[in-house]
Amino acid sequence: MRRKNNIVKVLSSMALAIAIGSATAGVLTARLGYRVSFAILALIIGLSSLISTTLPETLGERSSEKGVNSWRLLGEFKYNVFTGLWLIFFLYLALGIMVGGLASSLVKEELVDERSARMITGIGFGLSSIVASVFFFIHGKMMLKAGPQKVAAYSSIISFSAFLLGIVVRTPGVQLGTLGAFGIALSGLMLASTLLVTEVPKEVRGTSVGL
Repeated sequence: MRRKNNIVKVLSSMALAIAIGSATAGVLTARLGYRVSFAILALIIGLSSLISTTLPETLGERSSEKGVNSWRLLGEFKYNVFTGLWLIFFLYLALGIMVGGLASSLVKEELVDERSARMITGIGFGLSSIVASVFFFIHGKMMLKAGPQKVAAYSSIISFSAFLLGIVVRTPGVQLGTLGAFGIALSGLMLASTLLVTEVPKEVRGTSVGL
C-alpha cells in the first residue's frame, strides 16, 4: 500500500513538472531564443546527471546470480507485465501522433492558421498535463480499490469519447477540451502501467521496468 502511494506521488510530481515545462516553453523560446533554451535544458540534464551519482546503490552482492533466472521468474508475471507494456506503448504512440501531427493537421483542415495551431497544441498539452497531475491523485485513490485494469479502462473511455467529440465539433475550444480530457487518460494509463510492471518480485523489478 505504501509503495503504491509513493508511486502515485512520484508520477504526480512528473505530471506537475511536465505541466510547468509545457506552460513556460513557449514563453521561454520566444523571449530568449532556442540557443538559450537549449543551454538551460543542458544545464538541467547536467544537474540531473550529477544528482544521480549521489543515489544509493540498490543491487545486492548476489544480484547477478538472481539475475540469471530473472526471465524465468518474470515469465510467471507475464500477463501483468505485458499488459502494462502495451498500455504505455499505446500511450506514447498517441502522444507521438499528437505532438508530431496535430498542429499541421489543424492547418491542413483549414480550421486555424499555423500560428493558432501551434498555440492550441502548446496550450492544449499544458492543460493536459495539469489535468493529469490532478487525476494522478484521484486515480491513485481509485486504483487502491478498483485496481489498475478498471482505472485504465475508465480513463481511456473518457479520452476516447473526447476525441470523438473533437472529430464531430471542429472548433479551437473543443480541440483544447479534447487535449485536456486526454490528461485523464495520460494519468490513468501511466499510473496503471507503472503499477502493473512493478507488481513483481524485487529480483526482477528492474528488468520489468526496463522493458
